[in-house]
Amino acid sequence: MHNASSSFVRNLVLLVISGLAIACGDSGTGGSAAPPPAGGTGSGSGSGTTVQATVTVSISSATAPADGATPITATAVVTLSDGSVVADGTTVTFTTTLGTFVGFGTATAQTTTTNGSASLALVSSSPGDALVRAATFGSLGSASVSFVSTGSGGGSGGGGSGGGGGSGGTNVSFNGTLLLFSDSNLVDAGVQNTVTLSGYAKNPNHTPYAETGPVVWTVTGPASVPPADWGIISASSQVANGTFSGTWNAAEQAGRYLLIAWLGSVTDYVFIDVIDRSPASVSLSLSQSAVDGDGASTVDLTVTVLNSSGTPVADGTDVLLTLNGVGLLDNTALQTSGGIAKAVYTAPSTNVGASVSITAAVGALTDTATLTVNPVFATGPFSGALLLSADPLITDAGASNTVSLSGFAKNPDNTPYDGNDQVVWTVTGPTGVPSIDWGIVDPPSSVNNGTFSGTWNVAEQTGKYLLMATLGSVTDYVFIDVVDRSPASVALSASPTVLDADGTSTSNLTVTVLDNSGSPVPDGTGVLLTLSGAGVLNDTALQTSNGVATAVYTAPSTSANSTVTITASASGITANVTLTINGVAPPAPFSGTVLLFSDANLVDAGAQNTVSLSGFAKNANNTPYDGSDTARWCVTRPSGIPASDWGSVDPPA
Repeated sequence: MHNASSSFVRNLVLLVISGLAIACGDSGTGGSAAPPPAGGTGSGSGSGTTVQATVTVSISSATAPADGATPITATAVVTLSDGSVVADGTTVTFTTTLGTFVGFGTATAQTTTTNGSASLALVSSSPGDALVRAATFGSLGSASVSFVSTGSGGGSGGGGSGGGGGSGGTNVSFNGTLLLFSDSNLVDAGVQNTVTLSGYAKNPNHTPYAETGPVVWTVTGPASVPPADWGIISASSQVANGTFSGTWNAAEQAGRYLLIAWLGSVTDYVFIDVIDRSPASVSLSLSQSAVDGDGASTVDLTVTVLNSSGTPVADGTDVLLTLNGVGLLDNTALQTSGGIAKAVYTAPSTNVGASVSITAAVGALTDTATLTVNPVFATGPFSGALLLSADPLITDAGASNTVSLSGFAKNPDNTPYDGNDQVVWTVTGPTGVPSIDWGIVDPPSSVNNGTFSGTWNVAEQTGKYLLMATLGSVTDYVFIDVVDRSPASVALSASPTVLDADGTSTSNLTVTVLDNSGSPVPDGTGVLLTLSGAGVLNDTALQTSNGVATAVYTAPSTSANSTVTITASASGITANVTLTINGVAPPAPFSGTVLLFSDANLVDAGAQNTVSLSGFAKNANNTPYDGSDTARWCVTRPSGIPASDWGSVDPPA
């Protein structure tokens, strides 16, 4: 297999030695610069990677009638590097550029070997040159045959493949070199990946191949994968100034795939490995097997996740840690990087020895490690009283909330306790909620002049949770309710619901959003308004305050009657309201008299002066005009003064 850079270097080297390779008849890198010997056969697998097998293809006749009935036989002999033939039953894939294989009716077919040989019959109803290829074990060979019109006389002799991958007559006359690259030589199985293929075709004198002949793409998969599952490769690509490109929608079954570009009888190819990187093994290791129960000592946890080939799984693979016993994990939901995920265990503060187990799970795969917690005996055990409080006592589910815990420890004589013991925090959730979802409390807290504090990162599932503080053998606790305050109902009202279409009439919209207990949702809950119909909403993205959000709708200016629908949405829950819009006929145009006045009829030239203009509009019956038309101002200059120097008047009023 070679990638873009290694393929480029490989081909540069092969260009230098190509003359020698051709002269010696060695297999090369996708086609030769010289024509093949008549009737010859070829073999070769391509790049500088280790060749596992050699495929030699022969055709029973150099020519055959193009009558769709007379078969010729293509035979592939597969030999291994030690000179032996492959085992019986080895799958060989045949393809042809013209005609179909007998018994299959397709241009691609598979058969198996007997004594190292596999054969298929080929017919064609169309005259022309067919390039027949056979591939197995990532190696391929080819030979050609000419199908001639019945009665036309013999055709040209078939060429075999010389120097690496096959040659033979085709409709494209190219005898240069192909360089083929791929943007990835390693893709994951089980996903829809696309590999980009690109290449360069150059003539024997190293100039770009300038003809318009097509590059034909083929793909060959492992014997264990049927051809229908080899992915989809571009049918053909035109060469432009020596360059060409294509794509392969990668196969989803693991294995090594051979992608080939053909221009005439010249080829180059790349190997692409499709690998299964799904988890196959999980191992959990601890940095130490025992730890002191002092409330502070830690143990490093390392989870290694490998695939079936023993290599790291894809980055971001989820790992779940569970703790059975006392202590604290800094994280329980991990993701791998380079096949590794890490966490830290903190020992509890305890004067009783304990054994804890930690389990790492990736899907159904698990591994468990056991840790011994050694007891640590504190001086002056506490025997007084604890007072514990929490803020708040009711909090929202589904959000990253923190509850503040605080307390006071006093001795039996009511003096503040200030000994060496630490307060240990624990949380217990409601039945039905697994312990991994009970949220996280702080590690043990020291007592300072009788006071102590901690936090609880709230569970995201609803229910009543018990938070407990333990100092020596003395405890106190609080209950904290985790409630679901997400939107459960949305109501939308409008006042009024009937408006005149005068462009100014408004309706006040009120959205009420409640949770499943009938209480207002938290302030700042988002509400989206949408309008179906004419008019304007003053805002569409609202936020609640005490469960309510408001907006204003303004009617359009139109003479037509209509209805509009306004929809309010919060967390996928919607409510609608329909408004009736009564059309308003436009006022009659003004036909009365206008009187215009100015505060000055004489101003100085060369200065920035402003003249105030005022007027009076009255109807034909001498009543004041109060319509919706606007008065437009204009100014006319004396002859000889350009328009840019006429001064400026106000816009219509």
